Order: sequence, then structure tokens, then C-alpha cells
Amino acid sequence: MDLGIFPTPQWHDGDGGRYIGTACMVITRDPDSGWVNVGTYRACVQGPDRLSLWMLGNRHARAIAEKYWERGRTCPIAVVVGQDPILSTAAAIAAPSGMSEYDLAGGLRGQGVEVLYAPGSDLPVPAYAEIVIEGELPPAEEESVLEGPFGEWTGYYTHSGQETVVRVNRIMHRNDPIILGALPILPTVPAGDQAVPLYSASVTWDHLEASGVQNIKGVWAYARQLMMVVSIEQTGAGDAMHALLAAAGRKRTGGMERYFVVVDEDIDITDVNHVLWAMFTRVDPAESIQVLRAPTTAIDPRLSPGKRAAGDLSMGIVLIDACKPFAWKDQYPAANRVDAATRDELRKRWAGLLPM
Repeated sequence: MDLGIFPTPQWHDGDGGRYIGTACMVITRDPDSGWVNVGTYRACVQGPDRLSLWMLGNRHARAIAEKYWERGRTCPIAVVVGQDPILSTAAAIAAPSGMSEYDLAGGLRGQGVEVLYAPGSDLPVPAYAEIVIEGELPPAEEESVLEGPFGEWTGYYTHSGQETVVRVNRIMHRNDPIILGALPILPTVPAGDQAVPLYSASVTWDHLEASGVQNIKGVWAYARQLMMVVSIEQTGAGDAMHALLAAAGRKRTGGMERYFVVVDEDIDITDVNHVLWAMFTRVDPAESIQVLRAPTTAIDPRLSPGKRAAGDLSMGIVLIDACKPFAWKDQYPAANRVDAATRDELRKRWAGLLPM
């Protein structure tokens, strides 16, 4: 049993080690309810039978582990490297407490996830995983190791400190396993290192509906989730602000949403140029922009050393109403953009001659 048999990459020059877990699944089971939680945490190879995990205090796996530690026990844990894209997406979503990400993945797939149990383990792992690392997680006071720094998706190196370890008891893998990794790079527009617009948007949409926001036409995320854009059909005064406040109020478990924008239904929110056009031409900066305080993540590079030391993980967020003012939206100047039907007709007519 030796983690060194895998060609684990060092993703950036300044990383504090070789990270086998960047798009991994970390599986734990609540000792009280039996709830199986699946999350994504960065995992660094620290020796033949040791992994380090950086788990923030507000994450579900950490809360589950603390239940074991309070009872004088180590926490059973499994780290999966190499799984299908739906499982990767579900693990990163962070389902509500008590809901297993396996169930979420099954809903996305339309059928249940096939799992298996290793001998002596009660942790279900994907039957077709590439690599499964099983072990136990002791409290940091009992055993810890220096973790980090690591070049995170924000585009900056983050966090270095003593963190808990996984004492590896068993390694299972396919023949010639493939290490699935998500290289953290700059959160570019329209795409970053992962296809997060889809799951960020879906979670936000669900939250908006639960908050009573009506006539939602679309939700999209840019630069990972640094800018969230919501499209609505205004039917009353205050609809835009309601959508903004609801979107900003969604509980974050590691995200760093900074800008929230609401636009009218005529804006293609998947086209950043169209979103910017709405912001540049439908926003009165003196009236349409609000700044609030909200929680952020520990990897936020804008947190000052003083705030970190004080445990103050708060940051300003911007709410931008880029809708036509409801009181006179019917009198707003007409856009000179060619309508969608005509654009489709032109594309078909010239598809063989001009790049579209």
C-alpha cells in the first residue's frame, strides 16, 4: 500500500505538495443519522499512507468528523479519484444537510448510482471509480501535517497551515487508473477550470423559486460563480430587487459570489457581451447599484490579514439592477438588434459560405 504508485501532479510551481485530489469525492457517514455525505476537498499526498485534507469548518464533512472526534473516535473516510462527470458535479454542489449527493447525482442522471462496499466498510463508493483511498480521519490535535499553499481557482495561492490527515488503510484501483484532476486556473469568462455555470445556476434558480421570485427566465454564472446573472420578466415594481436580494441570500458553502446582476428577459444571459450591454445601457449607477456585506470563503484573496486573524470572513457584494425601469419600461428606447427569427434565418441562408 503506497500512494506513491500514482503519478500525482504538482499543479503549480508554488504548491506545497502533490495534490491527488482536486476533483475528488470525499465520502463520510453521519454516525447519528446514517446520512452519507459527498464533498470535494483538496487532498495532498503526504506519504505512502497519508493524505492531508483541507476542510473548512462550515463544511458538512468537517461537521460529521467532529461528531466522531467528540466521542473519542476517528472518522471513517473515503477519497475517490476518478469518477463520472455527474458525480463530480454533484460532489461540488454541496447538497443541503441530510441530503446525499448520491441522491442528487441519481436525480441528474435519471437513475441511481451504482455503489459497492469494501470489506469491513460502511462507506458506499462508486462501482466504476478509478481510485478509492479508504482510511480514518483523526482530530488535528492527535495528528496533523503542514498543508498548502495551493494555487486555487481564484488565481492566487491560498492557505498554508497544520491540517488533519487521512490515515490510509486501503487503496483500491482499476488497472492503469486515470487520475481525474481539475487544474485550478484563472476564473476566466466565459469558462474557467470547471463547468460550474450549470450547477451554480441550478442551485441559485432553486433558491430563487423557494424565495418566491416569480417569472424567472434564466440563471447563469460567470468566472465560476464570481458573477451571477438572473433573467426575469418584470410584472411589478420591485421584482428586480426581490430577485437580487433573494440571489444574494443563498447560503454559500465555499463560493465567492461577488456580483449579482438581474436583467430583462430579452437579454441572452449566456452571452457575456449581451449582459455587459444591459449593464452599460440600463444601469444608472446612482440608483441601480447597492452594496451589502455577506459571508465569503477563506480562500478569498481580498480578505485582509487582520480580518483573517479575527475570523471575520465577510466581504462586500454588489447588487446591480440592469433591468429597464419598470415604471416606464414600455417607453424605453427600442433596441436596434435584429430579432431572433431573422437571425436564425440568416444563419441558415449563409451557413455554407460564411463562418457563424
